[in-house]
Amino acid sequence: MFFWRKKREEKLQEVIREENEKRKKKMEELQIELEREKDKEGFRLVWSYETKVISIAIEDGYIAVGSYDDNIYCFDYSGKLLWSYRTGGGVRSVAIEDGYIAVGSYDDNIYCFDYSGKLLWSYKTGGNVWSVAIEDGYVVAGSGDSNIYCFDYSGKLLWSYETSGDVWSVAIEDGYVVAGSLDGKIYCFDYSGKLLWSYRTGGGGVRSVAIEDGYVVAGSDDSNVYCFDYSGKLLWSYRTGNHVLSIAIEDGYIAAGSYDGKIYCFDYSGKLLWSYRTDSWVESVAIGDRYVVAGIKDSKVYCFDYSGKLLWSYETGGWVGSIAIKDGYIVGGSSNNKLYVFFSLQLLKHQLETLQWKLQSKIEEAKQKGIIIPETKAFDYFNQGKYSEALTQAKKELREITELMEKYETAKQLINDFERELERYSALAINETNITKLLEETKSSFNKGEYANSIEKINKAREVLNKIVSKSNPILAINLTQTEFKLNAWRKTTIEVVNKGNAIAKSIHLSFFGDVEVKNPPAIKQIMPGNKEVVEVALKPMVEGEVPVDVKVTYRNHRNEERSVKETVWINVYETAPTKQAQPAITPVEFKPMPTTPKTFPPELSESYEEVKYIGKGGFARVFKAKRKNGKIVAVKIPISLDPATGKSFIKELTNWTKLEHPNIVEVHDYNILPIPYFEMELCDFSLADIKKPVEPEKAAWLVFNICEGLKYTHSRNIIHRDLKPQNIMLKDGIPKISDWGLSKVIAESTSATTAMFTPLYAAPEQISRKFGKPDVRTDVWQLGVIFYELVTGELPFNGDDAVEIMSAITMDEPVQPSVINPEAKDVESIILKCLEKEQEKRYQSVEELQKDLAKYLQLRYSRSLKESLTARNVKRSAYYCSELMLLNLKINEPAQAYKYATDLLKYAEGEVKDVLRDLCSQLKIRVEEGIYEIPEELVKKAELIAHKIRLGFREVFG
Repeated sequence: MFFWRKKREEKLQEVIREENEKRKKKMEELQIELEREKDKEGFRLVWSYETKVISIAIEDGYIAVGSYDDNIYCFDYSGKLLWSYRTGGGVRSVAIEDGYIAVGSYDDNIYCFDYSGKLLWSYKTGGNVWSVAIEDGYVVAGSGDSNIYCFDYSGKLLWSYETSGDVWSVAIEDGYVVAGSLDGKIYCFDYSGKLLWSYRTGGGGVRSVAIEDGYVVAGSDDSNVYCFDYSGKLLWSYRTGNHVLSIAIEDGYIAAGSYDGKIYCFDYSGKLLWSYRTDSWVESVAIGDRYVVAGIKDSKVYCFDYSGKLLWSYETGGWVGSIAIKDGYIVGGSSNNKLYVFFSLQLLKHQLETLQWKLQSKIEEAKQKGIIIPETKAFDYFNQGKYSEALTQAKKELREITELMEKYETAKQLINDFERELERYSALAINETNITKLLEETKSSFNKGEYANSIEKINKAREVLNKIVSKSNPILAINLTQTEFKLNAWRKTTIEVVNKGNAIAKSIHLSFFGDVEVKNPPAIKQIMPGNKEVVEVALKPMVEGEVPVDVKVTYRNHRNEERSVKETVWINVYETAPTKQAQPAITPVEFKPMPTTPKTFPPELSESYEEVKYIGKGGFARVFKAKRKNGKIVAVKIPISLDPATGKSFIKELTNWTKLEHPNIVEVHDYNILPIPYFEMELCDFSLADIKKPVEPEKAAWLVFNICEGLKYTHSRNIIHRDLKPQNIMLKDGIPKISDWGLSKVIAESTSATTAMFTPLYAAPEQISRKFGKPDVRTDVWQLGVIFYELVTGELPFNGDDAVEIMSAITMDEPVQPSVINPEAKDVESIILKCLEKEQEKRYQSVEELQKDLAKYLQLRYSRSLKESLTARNVKRSAYYCSELMLLNLKINEPAQAYKYATDLLKYAEGEVKDVLRDLCSQLKIRVEEGIYEIPEELVKKAELIAHKIRLGFREVFG
C-alpha cells in the first residue's frame, strides 16, 4: 500500500512540473509577443542592471551611468560591467567623448577618467556639480557654487566664470560653451572663456541647454523654449504649460520635455511639428537615429519617430530621470533602481550602411590625394555579422582617417613653408647641412605615410633653424674716412658702414648727434654679411677742438626686427671761433639762444645743481639726473640745438606745459633761457621705448588706458599732443606719464634742425596729407593706436626704407592684424585697428570712447584674475585686483561698479587706509543712490592713493 501511494505522489509531482514548464514557456512566448507588439522598429530590451540611475551618456561602444549610490559605472554595449568608481556623493552628471569620461558628483568634485576606468584627475568646486560636457579637447562643468569651469583634457583649469546662481546645465560644440543658470540667464562663451553674450529669461532657472548646427536652445522655468543663433540673436521662443525640464537638438529637430506633462517637437525654424501628452512631467528627452525618446515621471520610456508617431512605450516601475540614444541603443535610467537598455538590429544595420558609405567615401578621397591608408576592419566585421563591433570600428576608422588626412595636409603645408623659409634664409648667408639632412628625413617619412612623424621631424628642423637664426645677427660698424674739419664750415665726407655679422641688415638709417649739423643723412637699402657700403654726408662742426660725434645706426635684421647701434667717432675741428664781446644785461625777450649747448653739464647751472649724472639724449635734448640744493632729485634737459627764431617759442610752450597738472603728465618744475636754455622736470625711471616688447596685452591695455587719462585732461582744455611716441611716454613707479608737450613744435620750427630729427613712424594720415583732414584729438588717438600695436606685437604697423615709403604706407596700406604677429593680441585687436582707421570719422572720436572699450577688456581680465585669487585664497592678489577694478570704474564714471569693488576691498584693508577707503565708499554710495554718475577729481585721487599703496606692497597697507 505504501509503495503505490509513493508512486502516485511521484506521478502527481511530475504532472505539476510539466504544467509549470508549459505555463513558463507560454509566459515567455507571451512576453516575446508583447515585446514585438511594443516595438514596430525592432527594438528589444536586451539587458538591464540594478542601480538607481541619475545620469547616462553613451559613445564609442561605452555606456557610462551615474548613480545615487555614489558610483560611476561603465559598461560595453553587450552589458558587461567594465569598471566602476565610488565618489563621495551621487553622480549627478556624466559625459563621454574622445576617450574621456567626465563625471560631476554631489560631493562637489569633477572627475575625469579614461575609457579603461583610470582616474586621470579631479577638481574640487564649491558646490554640487550639476552638469558636465566634453568636446574638442575641453571639459566644462556647472557647479552649485555658481561657477562655470573649463579644463583641458589634462585637468588644467583654463578659466572659470561666476554667475549669480547654480549652473544647472552646460553644453559645448563648434567653439562655443553654453550654460544655463539658476539666476535665469543663458550664457555663451568662446573656448577662451570670453563671454560673447548672455540672455535673461523671464524668471526662474535655466534647467537645460543644448547646442548644434549653429543653434543654441534652452529650456527655462519661465515655461519657455528659447532658440538663438551663435551670435546670441533670439530666433524664436515657445511657451509651454510649465517649467521646461529637458531639451535636445539633432538632425533638424528640437525636442523639449515640460513639467506640464507634454513632449514638444519643433523644427529649427520654431514650427511646432507635434506634441504628446503623457501622464506626468517629462524628465528627460533625447534625439538621434530618426527617433525622439523621452523619460517620464509616470515610469515610462516613450519612443517616437520624427513625425511624432508613438512607436512604443515601456513601463519601468519608477520615474525615468535620464535617457540617451546612440548606435541603435536606447538607454534609460529609472528610480526603481534599474538601468534599461533597448536595442534595434534593424536600426543598427541602417546606421552601419550610412557610416560605411561615409567611410568608403573618405577612403577614396584620401587615396586620390595619395594618402597611404592603413588596413580597415569595419567591413570585415560587417560581413561576419558582428554589427556592434562593425559600428564601433567604422566610427573609429572614420575618425582616424579624418585625422590622418588632417596630418597629411598639415605635414605637407609645414614642409612647403619650411622649404620657402630655408630658401629665404639661405639668401641671407645662413646655411646648415644638418637642416638639409633633417628636411630629407622628413620628406622620406612623408612619402611612407608617416605623417605624424613628418610633423615631428619638420618641427625639429624648424627648432634647429630657429636656433641658428637666433644666433645669427648683423653686426654693423662705422668708419668716418675724414676726421679733419674746419669750424662752422660745411664739408663733404664719406662714411663706411660694414656688416661684420652673419646675417643681412636692411633699411639702414644713420642719425647724427652732437655739436655738428648734418645734411642729407643717408639711407642704405641693405648690406649682406661681410660686405660694406660707402655713403656721403655733408657735415659742419659747430665747436672747436677734439669733438665727439654720436652716430646712431638703425636697421632691420633678417627677422624684420628693428635694431640700433650707437657709436661715437671723434673729429678734429680747427680755427677758433670769433671772440665773444661783453654784453649788457638783457631781458628774456631780447635774448637770442646760442646754436648749441655743450655735451657736459653746463657750468652755468652748477650753482643750482649737484651730483649731476648724464642719462642720455632724448629727441632734441641731453638729459641729466641732478640734485637740487634742497635735496630734491630732478631731471634737467638741455636742448641740443636752438636758434634765435625758436627762443620765444621755447618759452611759450614750456609756459603752457607748466600749467598742466595731472598724475599722467610729467611735471615741469622750472625753466629758463638764462644763463642757457634749460628746463627742470620730475625724474622718471625710463620710457616706453626702453621696455622689452611685446608685452602682455593686459599690461599694454592698462598702460594705454592710463595714457588716455592724461590726454582726457588736456583735451578738455583744448590741448592736443600731436607727437605721441614711446620716447615721450615716461614711466615712474610703473605709472605712464606723457612728456614733451609742444616741444616737437619748437624743434620743427628750428632752422638748425636736420631731417634726421623727424620720424614719421607715429604720424597720423592727417599729419601727412590734408586730404585726411586737420589734426585734432583723433590724431592723438591714432598715435595711441600705433603705440598699442607696437606694445603687443613688438613691431610697428607701418614701415619703409625711408620717410617717403613710411608716409606712403601710413596713407595707403592696411596694417597686418596684431594677432597674426602675436596670437595673444586677439582680444585687443579690434580696439587697436579702430584707432588706426585712416578716416578720422571711423576712429574713436575721443579718448573717453577708447577708454570704455579698454575698460571692458580690462574688467573682464581683472574679474577673472580676482576670481582665481579668491579661489586660491590669495589675499594680496585679491586686494590688488579689487583696487584696480575700483579705480578703473571710477575713471570711466561707473560709480555703482566702483562702489561694489570698494566695499569688497574693505574686507582686506586695515589702519589708516581702511578709514580712507570707508570714506570713499560712503561718498560713492551717496552718488549711486542719487544717480550721480560724474566722478569728481578728488574721489579719483583718493582711489589712486589707495591703489598706489596696494601696488607698493601688501604689508605696507594691510600689516
